Amino acid sequence: MPPSQQPRPLLPGVKQLIIVLAVVVAGVFIWWQGATVDLMPGLGQEPARAAGADTGDEPPDDGSTSSPAESPAAREAVVDGAPADGAAGARPADDIAAPTPELAFLVVDGEGEPVDRAEVELHELRGRKRGLQLWLGATDAIGRVAAPIQADELLVAARKPGVGWSGDVKVRRAAARGEPQRLVLLATARVRGTVLRIDERPAAGLLVRGRSSTFDAERVTTLPPCTTNAEGVFECEVLAGRDYTFSATHDGRWTRGGEVPELAPGVVHEVTLQFPGAFAVGGVLRDSTGQPLAGKVWLMRREAKGPGQILGATSSDTGRFNIDLVAGGTFDLVGGVEGRTAAHVTVVLDEIRARQDGLELRTRPFESVTGRVVDESGSTLAGIFVGVGFATKRDAVGRLRSRVEGILARGETVADGTFEFEVPAGLSCQLVARPVPGNRELLVRGPVVTAPASDVVLTIRAADRSGFVVVGSAVDPDGRPVARGEVHRVEHEAGGGSSMDRVGRIVDGRFEVGPLATGQRVSFEFQTRAFAPVRVGPFETTVRRETLDVRFQPYGKVRCRVQRPDGTPAVKVFVSLGFEPYDPFGPAWQGETDARGVIEFQRVIPRSYRVHARAPTAAGGKGSGDVHVVSGKVAEVDVVLVR
Repeated sequence: MPPSQQPRPLLPGVKQLIIVLAVVVAGVFIWWQGATVDLMPGLGQEPARAAGADTGDEPPDDGSTSSPAESPAAREAVVDGAPADGAAGARPADDIAAPTPELAFLVVDGEGEPVDRAEVELHELRGRKRGLQLWLGATDAIGRVAAPIQADELLVAARKPGVGWSGDVKVRRAAARGEPQRLVLLATARVRGTVLRIDERPAAGLLVRGRSSTFDAERVTTLPPCTTNAEGVFECEVLAGRDYTFSATHDGRWTRGGEVPELAPGVVHEVTLQFPGAFAVGGVLRDSTGQPLAGKVWLMRREAKGPGQILGATSSDTGRFNIDLVAGGTFDLVGGVEGRTAAHVTVVLDEIRARQDGLELRTRPFESVTGRVVDESGSTLAGIFVGVGFATKRDAVGRLRSRVEGILARGETVADGTFEFEVPAGLSCQLVARPVPGNRELLVRGPVVTAPASDVVLTIRAADRSGFVVVGSAVDPDGRPVARGEVHRVEHEAGGGSSMDRVGRIVDGRFEVGPLATGQRVSFEFQTRAFAPVRVGPFETTVRRETLDVRFQPYGKVRCRVQRPDGTPAVKVFVSLGFEPYDPFGPAWQGETDARGVIEFQRVIPRSYRVHARAPTAAGGKGSGDVHVVSGKVAEVDVVLVR
């Protein structure tokens, strides 16, 4: 390079000036950074880098906005560009807070249309009740909203005035990985009630709780509590078409009343809750010698149409009991303990005798019933099961007595064929025996006696041990014996229904059932896990032996498509599949349609069915269709919802 083009060295004074200016600029920059950290922490700054950042390591991607000044320990751990012993160069994976998962919700009305500006709230789930509110938000223009899921199981509720309420719906954290959860706004009604004290003055400031007894696997049936105002009045919103019960408590007392029937949408129902105590029944429960008993007491109101409300109490060790009432009337009072004849008195409460607390209930010992079981020749039979039954149907008071007296005696005859039972005094009872040991089907009814009774004879004849017997073989579709299975008896009801109970087993392709009672109309259903059940019958049972050959077949399937009137798929519509003609005791398949409006039922027994589809609300419509299922085939059916 020519000398004229070589750079000239800086003068010593210029070098010093540049160094001074650099130091000043650096100091100003450091001061400005410190002021920013002190006055506006976390704003406009880069995430804090862990120790070792000077070596080119990337900061942890944890979303932190902390400045380096907030981590002096991490800076002090750096020695010669490397972390000291015991100091991590980067945050461990388990120290990085995982982002809170979000669950997307789609809020729709009864017709499945998205609802904008609907209020959505998350609550803790405490048992079956709503806990603290954790989050509150609103849906966007297309009815969607995303909420943080901070626990494995929570409650979510959506509401929009004039449209409806979803009720409290249970959601799980695992659902955050799937499609948006649909919240359907159902029609509502209102309950307005008054809580009264014993003296019928309004009870202010009390919590009122409501609960629906209508089964709902998705929604929590307990309503959020509300509080009475100065006039003892409360008001709350409920889901229409469901029955509810409301109650309040104070000083250990619970209100009576509060039953709310199924309400139509938009209806306002008035209800009164009153604390009992204006009327009362009390007294002492004793044995026959006058000693106090700790037992059970039942009070039943008499009404013109028959037995009314039944209230219970437990007597203390001193025999004392008390039952508070809201209103007077005529009552049956029954008390006692198991193994003793119950006491019964009639009580009348009115304005003059509003409280009767000097009543005495005195029980009596059981009485003895003895006898023997013999055959036709008069020889005694040991090991025969004998029980005591009611000779006539018990009335309402008799049923209360049975609650405290316990189950009537039963047992087997001893070696000499005799039996001895203790039963309630004065009870008219009938002796019943099982003539074939181990067989619960055949029964022999003996004489009717009134306790006490002795030397009662119950005779079992040879014909009493005979009945209807079913035997045969069971094979799979290829003709091979079925290793294991069950035999169920189907009893046909007069109204068209049926009931079923197991009466035998299939073992290595063979079965034998009976003897069964005669004079009945029954069918038999043979069941095994791998194949569809086979039903044979009906039979009129007589004393005979019936031989059956049973061949099992594969299950079928049903694919149901549900559409709205305009032809679009009906999503999240409830569909059920049941026997046709309808059998209330028959099996049923049910579920919800998917995003295509389709639902498939597996392992369906080959026969005819009726399909019912129903939208979440009446406004969404309902529909039905018929389908016949063939073994091993897929049957398809289309259903259109009609409003």
